Amino acid sequence: MLMAPIWQNDVPLSTNLTTMAKRKQAAQPAVSVPQADTALPAQPSNNRIWLGIVAAAAAILYLNTLGHGFVLDDDLAIKLHPHVVNGLGGWADILFSPYRVDNFGGALYRPVSLMQFALEWQLAPETPAIHHFFQVVWYIVLCVGVFKLAQQWFEHWPVWVAGAVALFFAAH
Repeated sequence: MLMAPIWQNDVPLSTNLTTMAKRKQAAQPAVSVPQADTALPAQPSNNRIWLGIVAAAAAILYLNTLGHGFVLDDDLAIKLHPHVVNGLGGWADILFSPYRVDNFGGALYRPVSLMQFALEWQLAPETPAIHHFFQVVWYIVLCVGVFKLAQQWFEHWPVWVAGAVALFFAAH
């Protein structure tokens, strides 16, 4: 069955809609009042300054870990893990192995962490400082991400609000 166009008063519906839009436009005042923009102007230099402050704070708070040794389950997940100490050569085996040697503490599956540990082991075997260094780098990236997210959440607020949120997160 073919559908016939919708007609009203012998005029196609699309013509009626166009006519209604023209009437509505004609009914509006000729002079339009500009809307005020409530968003604060972008301040790229302030953003860069706050990014630097947040990154520096995150680094300063955690750089003291570079002198520390392996702690807690680091021996089980890094030093004693046969695929991690194999470096990049152990990546394929890591995909099919548990997080800790002999499933100590339960069978956990964290291949990305183990692959990161294997890369770090490849760069500097038996050196806890490299593992701590990469953790500081990841923490800086995380805190900068919190700053960028806070900027989106508080886009109509001054940039220091996002900076304060990120600093609070970094120091928590």
